[in-house]
Order: sequence, then C-alpha cells, then structure tokens
Amino acid sequence: MKVGELLREYRRAAGFTLEDVAHRAGTDGGNLSRIERGDQQPSVDLTRRLLLSLGVPYQAFFEKLDQDEGKITHMTDPRLVKLQANYKLLDKEKRDLLLDFSDLLIKRK
Repeated sequence: MKVGELLREYRRAAGFTLEDVAHRAGTDGGNLSRIERGDQQPSVDLTRRLLLSLGVPYQAFFEKLDQDEGKITHMTDPRLVKLQANYKLLDKEKRDLLLDFSDLLIKRK
C-alpha cells in the first residue's frame, strides 16, 4: 500500500471528506486528492500535518505501510522511525545522497 492509499483509508475510516482533512492540515482538497491517488508525494511536514489531522500516530502509520509491503519492522527508537519515514519520501537521487552521507559519517569516527 502506498502513502496516499493509506491516508485515504484512514480518512474514510474516520468519516472525513477530502476538504475536512485538507483544511485541518493546511492544504487544499485538490492537493490531498493528488496525494491519495499517488500522483504526488506529500512532504514530510505535510505528512505530519495530515496524520495529526486524522489523529493517526506517526509511528503506527509507517509501521502499517511496512506491514502492507511485507516488511514488518520493530523499531522502538522514534529517531529510526522518523529516519525511515523521511527516507521513503525521498526520490532515488536524494536517497542515494542520504546513504552516501551516512557512509561519510561512519568513516569519520
């Protein structure tokens, strides 16, 4: 399941319209619609605001994404959860940069 699909699932389960959630998250219904359809990826900040407006804990959301992809993770450190969430929102080029940067940090020990 993709980020947008899961957001739609939570929104519908809560009984909210696109406009309800978009307004509460500080965006517009068209933007949220594109995200739910998978035409656009939300920024980390917008994802956070959408989850807050839906009352969905950040960690629970990304654990559900992992489970739906067949990758069950058991991370208790919130920093790891946030790092994984941020990584998933990056395009391939930025993911590669992040990995290169982490390699550089490890080598600097």
